[in-house]
Amino acid sequence: MMLQIAVTVVDSDFPLLMCLNIKVNTRRALSTKRAPQSLHALHGLEFLTFIWLIIGMVYNLMQPYIENVAFSYDAVSSLTVHPTNNYLYLVDGLLAMSALYTTYLLYGEVSSVNDLLHVVRRALIRFWPAYAFCVLFMWILFPELSSGPLWIHTETADRCSSSWWKNLLFISNLFGVKDTCVDFGYVVSLEAQYFVPLIALIYLARTRLLVAKIIAVILISVSILIGFFRTYAGALPPAPLLTAEPIELELTERMLNMTLISPLVRASPTFVGFFVRCLHVERRWTQKEGLIRKTIHCACVSVLLTVGAIRHVLAITICHLFSRSSCIPGLLFRISSTTLGVLIAFIPVSLPPRIIRMDPCYPHMAHLLATL
Repeated sequence: MMLQIAVTVVDSDFPLLMCLNIKVNTRRALSTKRAPQSLHALHGLEFLTFIWLIIGMVYNLMQPYIENVAFSYDAVSSLTVHPTNNYLYLVDGLLAMSALYTTYLLYGEVSSVNDLLHVVRRALIRFWPAYAFCVLFMWILFPELSSGPLWIHTETADRCSSSWWKNLLFISNLFGVKDTCVDFGYVVSLEAQYFVPLIALIYLARTRLLVAKIIAVILISVSILIGFFRTYAGALPPAPLLTAEPIELELTERMLNMTLISPLVRASPTFVGFFVRCLHVERRWTQKEGLIRKTIHCACVSVLLTVGAIRHVLAITICHLFSRSSCIPGLLFRISSTTLGVLIAFIPVSLPPRIIRMDPCYPHMAHLLATL
């Protein structure tokens, strides 16, 4: 805190210190101004996705600490509760949107290896100090906030004492769900691990766009196949959600380690975002193609509405029809997560620029359709 106050008073322009400047960051956080080249719809989608994700996390994390937990299991069969119960699929949408926006900003800007290293170095300097502060807080200060037999966070404090360095190095997801300090840190680790190959693909796409797209498709396919094989071979549940018949804790933990936090399995949405941006690069609209724009717009919304309306219904129906087949959970797991990444990433680049950048209502409509 004293360091933040000192940096704010000095008001230095040094990049490493600016991340601690209270005045600068408050002004940026509360500002509603956006650059003309910004994808405003994408920002709206990310905001709504984060809100939905937080609601799902709170709903699921509170289960062990409430007295009347039976109501949650009674609502498992409800279709309206399923999107909140199965909330972790939203992480795939966030990964796809992050990769899409990164590619949108840096495409054509990374022209040499030095540029590539500069982008990676700058991203690390901008993000790592704030993340390190959160990890160190959980490791050093959090255990001192309380203690005793009724304190429910003893396990978290014990994990942080031995695993804090894994989060700082962005490798916590390589060790398992019980070897991490910050529970949601696996998403940060995934973003960091995918960032370098993503920048490398952006660099390659500047001169060899077709080769970069082929590599992206191969990586997407390999990721899907690995996820399907692990789920099928291990007879794992498709997602960490409440079920009418409780799943064994050991099986759930194995599913989390082998699919949810695995960088090999969760790679497809990131490269989907890159691939969709590459498709957008090749578009060359003229004034005479307004009809084509409207057609693509209507087709995109129609597909999103149809898929969003039947996605969960279709998944539940298939599970009932093929409940004895061990390959169905793996198939649904990969199709559902990858499809969501494709849909959300395709939304901002399939529409006219006026809607993408200026329409404040569009993100709400698009997010509702894509995450139904």
